[in-house]
Amino acid sequence: MVFMVVQNIEVFLKHLKKKYSNAELEPDYFQFCFLDPMNGFVELDLTEQQQYKGWTIDPRRIPLRIRKRDANLYGIRQFPRPPCCKVTVFADTTEEVEKYLSYCVPLKGVDPDDVKEIYIQRFLETSNVSETTTLPQRHIASAVSIKGQQTVPIQYDIRKLRQLIVTTINNNYARLNDLIETSLREVTNEFFQVQLITESVKNKPTSEKILKEFTSGMEWIDYQSDMEERCKKFLEVCQKMGGTFLLVSKTFK
Repeated sequence: MVFMVVQNIEVFLKHLKKKYSNAELEPDYFQFCFLDPMNGFVELDLTEQQQYKGWTIDPRRIPLRIRKRDANLYGIRQFPRPPCCKVTVFADTTEEVEKYLSYCVPLKGVDPDDVKEIYIQRFLETSNVSETTTLPQRHIASAVSIKGQQTVPIQYDIRKLRQLIVTTINNNYARLNDLIETSLREVTNEFFQVQLITESVKNKPTSEKILKEFTSGMEWIDYQSDMEERCKKFLEVCQKMGGTFLLVSKTFK
């Protein structure tokens, strides 16, 4: 779940449609005022843990706070992305899981006459991502359900998925390293064409640099769809190289 706060709703909607160009958006906005009109903030309060069997609510940082000044700055050239807080929400399907999650999250820092809480809602059967998005002097808040190619299956934890990929690479590191060295220039060109490595790595390539660039880039990925796209590019390079690289692609599948 991504919680965002903006003042300029029109700029935000353009950003949302561009980022999820192939998705169906179902916004349901609500407005609120900051309690402190000068140095205000809004914070998601997860201090009271609610128990839902099989579900994990894991904030990416503490506190989950967005300041009024950051919301007001969004939309100008130096601040192209809306301020946000990220919460990982996933179900462990290896154990018994409640089919419906409705997790109450109180809001701090908002006017007491406005919305006091939001809900993180998930159905185990679906693969929808809900983004609770907050926006005006009144600021505006919205719950957005995103469907289509950009959705993330709720049963996956992006951090566990990242670790699984890195572990697979580390377990096969020596063989991967030797294989890349045998066709270093060709592999380098292919990785650069699909933007998996930087130009500096391309200019002075080594197998170690290529593998490090691929794995370190995943640390900046927050959505499963982006992770899948990165891995897809890696596999496509292996398939294009042919030979022993085809066996590598089968290992990672």
